[in-house]
Amino acid sequence: MKQPYLYRLRDKEIDFVLPQEKIAIEVKYQNNIDYREVAFFRKYLNEKKYQGIVVVKNDKPLNIEDKNIKTVRAEKFSSFLQKKL
Repeated sequence: MKQPYLYRLRDKEIDFVLPQEKIAIEVKYQNNIDYREVAFFRKYLNEKKYQGIVVVKNDKPLNIEDKNIKTVRAEKFSSFLQKKL
């Protein structure tokens, strides 16, 4: 069984990769998230054919149209992950 891990490439990183579930998780605990902040994440998801989860601080939607990325408020993340796995 493969364990979750942090993925890092040079100065870019993805907070959690769950290889068996083919899910990558990026935590962005801030009020505004710019498209450029998740560009590396999107590229990784597309290359690996993974689903992505961005954990956010509030209900503001990301300005990203990507069917492979779901946003989840930090306070609801634990229950969301239990349902997903």
